[in-house]
Amino acid sequence: MSDSVGSWFAVGTIGSIITGGAASVVPGYFGMEGYGFNFFVILCVASVIFALVALIAVAGFFNLVVRYLREISENTGSARRSM
Repeated sequence: MSDSVGSWFAVGTIGSIITGGAASVVPGYFGMEGYGFNFFVILCVASVIFALVALIAVAGFFNLVVRYLREISENTGSARRSM
């Protein structure tokens, strides 16, 4: 899990930027009726999904940090007790 957190964050961030940028360009080229509107909605939904992937990856990173800090505090606590 710790190796893939950065990868998932990159995928989510880059995917969100690309799909969000594409969604902002669609109305200028295709208009907002028919096919253009459907394409715009699909890109907006994909952008939100990619943003959620990035948010989950950040939460996973914070979880790893908390686990690491907890492990360090347990190790230093046991070292202090043994003195």
